[in-house]
Amino acid sequence: MKLEERITRAFKEYIEGNYSASLNYLCPAIEGTARKFFNFKKVTRSDYIKFVDYYSDIIERFSGCGINLKDTKFPVYIETDKGVLKEAKFSEIFYYAYRCALMHGNEISDKFAFSALLPDGKRGWQIGMIDKCILFPENLILSTIFALVVCQSNADINTETSFHFSWDHNIDSENPRYIFELDVYWGSEPTIRRFFEKHNIMPSITMRF
Repeated sequence: MKLEERITRAFKEYIEGNYSASLNYLCPAIEGTARKFFNFKKVTRSDYIKFVDYYSDIIERFSGCGINLKDTKFPVYIETDKGVLKEAKFSEIFYYAYRCALMHGNEISDKFAFSALLPDGKRGWQIGMIDKCILFPENLILSTIFALVVCQSNADINTETSFHFSWDHNIDSENPRYIFELDVYWGSEPTIRRFFEKHNIMPSITMRF
């Protein structure tokens, strides 16, 4: 499957509310884009994590999550071949909890789930200090897909779809002010970075647990 097919399929599954299926396409798409980004035939665990870290600012801004995803260490309990992780960045959770689980044919742990809304009807986070569970706002998936689309390394991709991303200062707005057509914005990273620089976005917060 071509890289652009993985990314567009991840988008399609996301908008249909199939978050696990979206991750099935998104995780290898991250790896494929990272190979182009680093100009490597194969990327390592460290490369994968560095790539997600590099685009974490776009993911943060597009999602409106308000949390510094690159520097915040979340309380977790993840068994890896290097031992047990008791704290991890978003990029590390993405690698170990999603990418590795899918690569090895395992189910994604429900300790690291995505949800459209919290029980109170609002979008946000739930972080369990005792059970080490994290409920992520689901638009972090969409924001990661967006980061892959605009990644400058993917400027060579051409598609014909009807998909578009929408964004507003108010992430829950029913009528977002800005529309980004997927087919048009492949590799548009410089434009997107300037776009976010020109908008008054609250700085993200590095959480301490």
